Amino acid sequence: MSDIRRDDNRDFIRMEMDVEVSFKHARSNHLFSGRCIDLSHTGLQFETSEPVSEGEILSVTIDLGNDKFQPMKAVLDVKRVEITDSGQYRAAGQLRDIQ
Repeated sequence: MSDIRRDDNRDFIRMEMDVEVSFKHARSNHLFSGRCIDLSHTGLQFETSEPVSEGEILSVTIDLGNDKFQPMKAVLDVKRVEITDSGQYRAAGQLRDIQ
């Protein structure tokens, strides 16, 4: 399920989402998982129990939750990380090399 939201400080619409995201750290073959919170033309925000740091480069795959669409793959340059009240890592960053 998604919800489209316009943020006056951004050039692109942000879609709120609740779909699975999987990711790998740049120098690792180990696959981790999380939940996509929102997605825009140039960015992604997600939550995970796996530690993520600002400045990291992640390979991400977003399952859009619909069999009509292939999962989206991209590189994410992590720009911001917060720890939530529940101890999850909330990471946001810039998407590039979208496939």
